[in-house]
Amino acid sequence: MNRTIRPQTHIVAPQEEHTHLSGRIPGCQSTNHSECYGELWVCANCGKTVCFAEGTDNHPELCDDCWVQRFAHVNADAHHRKETLMQTVPQLKQFIEQIAQKHALNLYRMGAYLNLELNGDRLIIENIGACRLSISCLLMLFGEWTPDPEVVVWTNYHPTWLSAEEEVQQWAPIELYQVQDGWKACADININGALVGLHRREWQAWLAEFVEGVVVPNLICQGWLAQGVKSDAPAPSYTLEQMRERGYLPAEEIYLDNEEVLDDVPF
Repeated sequence: MNRTIRPQTHIVAPQEEHTHLSGRIPGCQSTNHSECYGELWVCANCGKTVCFAEGTDNHPELCDDCWVQRFAHVNADAHHRKETLMQTVPQLKQFIEQIAQKHALNLYRMGAYLNLELNGDRLIIENIGACRLSISCLLMLFGEWTPDPEVVVWTNYHPTWLSAEEEVQQWAPIELYQVQDGWKACADININGALVGLHRREWQAWLAEFVEGVVVPNLICQGWLAQGVKSDAPAPSYTLEQMRERGYLPAEEIYLDNEEVLDDVPF
């Protein structure tokens, strides 16, 4: 962390001339480097005497240790916020919650399931665990019900930019299935419903725009809220392998006393 300009009041007047091609300058108290250069100066915070190998351009009065103590966590927090910044889908959230309220469905209960029918099509809303909802628009294709599209949203997103009046938990879309393009995902959620990793941030932003600009208007225009009829068909029964594929964690595989096992389960 080199600097070229520092207040002259912090320079320690040398007692004798020293010419060092390598090695330490006598009197330098830094433990962060093995080779010194320049003159000695005093950190304005801790009073430690160090050479020009220490210091930063934005805070030339601080030694490296004091800079890290004061500013490193701020930079790390800002980087973390940038890494986890996600686009939300408030219109989809409002619309699906209205449907759930109309049909007395507890959206946030794991395994919650609603199958609506309208004009030969189906809309399936399902809580697939780990704070995720699957919203599928099904159409009959080659004799089989096929989702097109299916959107998975993470319901446990806590943006830092929310005001005190806004809801803490927001919906962020993280997966999309379309017949033409197949399945895509941009985030990993562990079984506790926490974000493990966000990748393809630009695609996640596009997905949110697609949901808000295409999916929601289509659902509203088609009349699912007012005209969707609840089907009597039972919720599907999944095999153990299908449960794992959909992100469910079978009860016998939960180890609540071992957080490392919980965090290492991939989805």
